[in-house]
Amino acid sequence: MQDLARTAPEAIVLGPRPGSAPNGKPPVRIFLGTEASQFRPERVLAWSVERVRDPSRVYEIHLMKEIAGFDRRDWTTGFTNYRFAIPEWAGRRGRAIYNDEDQIYLSDPALLFDAEMQGHGFLAIAPRESSVMLIDCNRMAGIWNVEAARRGTKKALLRRAALTPGLFGACDPHWNARDDEYREGRSHCLHYTTLHTQPWRPFPERFVYQDHPLAPLWVDLEREADAAGFHLFRRERPSLAYAAVAREHAGLRRGAAPGRFEAELRDLARSFGASRVLHHAPFGDAPCGQWDGVVVTSGLESVPEDDVPWVLDEVFAAAKRFVLVAVAAPAPASDPHAPSAFAPAARWPEHLEAASRRRPEIHWELLVAQPGAETLRRHGGRFAGDGPPRVWLLGDERSAEALAARVVVERLGWPHQTKEPGELGPPWPDLAIASGRRGADAARSLRARTAGRTRVVVLGEDAGARAEDFDLAATPVSAGFYPHPRRFDTLGPLVAPADPDRRAAATVDWRKRFEAAGAPRVVLLAVGPGVALSRAEARRLGADATRIAAEAGGTLFALVDESLATAAALEAALGAGARVERCDGVRSQAWVAHLALADAFVVPGGAERALAEVCATGRPVTIHPAGAARRGPREAARRLVARLARAPRGNDRGTIRPQQGLERWCSWLVAEGSVLPPRDLERLHAELARRGAARRFGEPPPPGGFRPLREIDRLAGRLRALLGVSA
Repeated sequence: MQDLARTAPEAIVLGPRPGSAPNGKPPVRIFLGTEASQFRPERVLAWSVERVRDPSRVYEIHLMKEIAGFDRRDWTTGFTNYRFAIPEWAGRRGRAIYNDEDQIYLSDPALLFDAEMQGHGFLAIAPRESSVMLIDCNRMAGIWNVEAARRGTKKALLRRAALTPGLFGACDPHWNARDDEYREGRSHCLHYTTLHTQPWRPFPERFVYQDHPLAPLWVDLEREADAAGFHLFRRERPSLAYAAVAREHAGLRRGAAPGRFEAELRDLARSFGASRVLHHAPFGDAPCGQWDGVVVTSGLESVPEDDVPWVLDEVFAAAKRFVLVAVAAPAPASDPHAPSAFAPAARWPEHLEAASRRRPEIHWELLVAQPGAETLRRHGGRFAGDGPPRVWLLGDERSAEALAARVVVERLGWPHQTKEPGELGPPWPDLAIASGRRGADAARSLRARTAGRTRVVVLGEDAGARAEDFDLAATPVSAGFYPHPRRFDTLGPLVAPADPDRRAAATVDWRKRFEAAGAPRVVLLAVGPGVALSRAEARRLGADATRIAAEAGGTLFALVDESLATAAALEAALGAGARVERCDGVRSQAWVAHLALADAFVVPGGAERALAEVCATGRPVTIHPAGAARRGPREAARRLVARLARAPRGNDRGTIRPQQGLERWCSWLVAEGSVLPPRDLERLHAELARRGAARRFGEPPPPGGFRPLREIDRLAGRLRALLGVSA
């Protein structure tokens, strides 16, 4: 294979949109610093430009990545010094904007490009903050050029420019809003500078990723780009490297038979009942028509990585049921730092997963042939079969999560069996839902034995601390786990609704008492796990619940857990007017009756199970503030580790330095489940209020009224998406 590394940036041109007359202004030139592993953020940045640009103007996005002639071993990133070659690459004339790839535009970059420079050589928010710059290419070419970029260091080249009188000028800081500097409606360019919070998680082997509060902005842009079919390159405008490789493969216009992968193809065809299968050549014409399956088993590893997204999109678009892809892992490079146009074996799953996001109804299998090693096999997209998915339920049948799992699959209408961990064997299911630690261990084993074809889901925080081990881990937000692409946050524990017959039987003895009381009947539920009140908290809860009922003009009922140590203090605070009942937990008949007959609820903030159940009713719910957690030695240790894991240090640019040292080690302990993070009840309460399922004490009701929480339905939808099954 010839050397296809770029010798200069490659430009993507966004011309005037159809129907818009060119306005005659000079093209807006953006030079984007990026690297091969960052193909997702570079695409999202380009899409953000497409969304906000002037439709009558030309925009050029010059990709500065994998460029030959530079020694990148001492660079912080794979593109650190490219920015200093921009004046020469731009022809030493006109203007150019520089952007790092970890940014998105919220305003038209032409506003920055056309800004008044007042004779300065470059504009930035600070002399040493070069991640967004407007450059006068003629003025800066004397000190910033290709030779300087090859030989100098970033600090030295910035220092020289800053010390040269008149070169640096300050630009509006909203053109480089770094993380928490973002201001809605005012920031023009948002910069995700903290590496271990970047939403696309580019370096999972280096960092333990944590939440970024502005992640939804980036995620929504990627979804928009997916929906629009937006790519930097496409068949009509491939990369220069693709054109060169295509000439080498000019004689290979037909797809090769799968050969060594014949067994995998037969297995897939049998699973889907497929009769029409296309053997596609990646350098041939676009696939025509619709086929049960599309197979690419030769030559795909020779497609330049810039072109892999659109090539895979064509393959997925031609398939009705499945795609089988095989690639040969390249031999180790003699210089691992040398630029390469081709995807390494480790990134192929990410490319297939990206294509699957755009066509989730297609099942795909990836086979990576490793020299002298067993073939790596990955699965994704739709489950491999016709008809409804077959489901196994693993774990303690009596647990709340196991009951919720059964309700979910029954609601989906999928056939299911309950399996003991020791009785697992073929034929394998399409989906396994596990709960509890024994169920989670069985699920890990099942996932390994089926080479990933059986999708494995775990429910509950005991099972789902390590989301990496499963296809999906459904855990409550209050558990405080770090975000993960395979984590599904639930608002409280998943609980199944009471059986209608049991509910009817439970209410028989209570209905007359409720109907005889003045409406609305407000029920205080001090029941279940998480209810631990000091005497002062119990007295305050009783007094506040009494006031809520009085202000509503109704009657206060109270259900108090027999195990609550401060039950007497709570009952004393409720007064003689309250109808108080003791019960033995959330499985009691009294619990079911009060849940069914109440008009409104008051729930202590720590009673997560009670909150999950009452918020599902759609009736008014008031969350009473939770008291401070009791801190024994174990809880104190958990809080210390969590605090150290979120104790980042700044750098001389005013941003957060990459996660390292003690911070990274503590983050790893939490991510691995070795140390559980402290509970985050505040996040739970805020999310319940945001969704209109409850209000916090002292706050007004939701503007649109109380809405029922439907976590079981939400999980069912996520399982459909996981298996690529339409509703």
